[in-house]
Amino acid sequence: VTRAVAFAPLLLLGVALTLPGCAGRKKDPALVAYQSFVASVRGGRADRVWNGLTLESRARLAKSLGIAPDATGKQAAEVLGVRPGWQFEFDLPKQAKLDKEAIEPDRRIVRGPLAGRQWRIVMRQVDGAWRVDLDASRPADPQPG
Repeated sequence: VTRAVAFAPLLLLGVALTLPGCAGRKKDPALVAYQSFVASVRGGRADRVWNGLTLESRARLAKSLGIAPDATGKQAAEVLGVRPGWQFEFDLPKQAKLDKEAIEPDRRIVRGPLAGRQWRIVMRQVDGAWRVDLDASRPADPQPG
């Protein structure tokens, strides 16, 4: 009986250590941010779309839209005119996956199919948040000739 009592804490510790692994893997935060960005585009949430971009992407868009580069999401929303089902510069792959070979501490590549081609969307971590870098995002494969 004493051996069983002594063994019980070790058994409980073993079970406790294996349970977190049973819950499945958490999604990479860059992929979660990308999926949230796509949902914001498709849902017509211009403020979230604007805030989901890197500062460089915002600056380029602000220039083309004729607004201040430091415009708020609300200010950008008024000019962008995002509405549900809207496309953002180029449509975005809905079924995207993280490129596990391109993981860096502050940069990730999300890949997904769109119009028969694979696209690579660059995600950058800026001030602790993952954002879409439109300027670095492009088709992953050359256009068929």
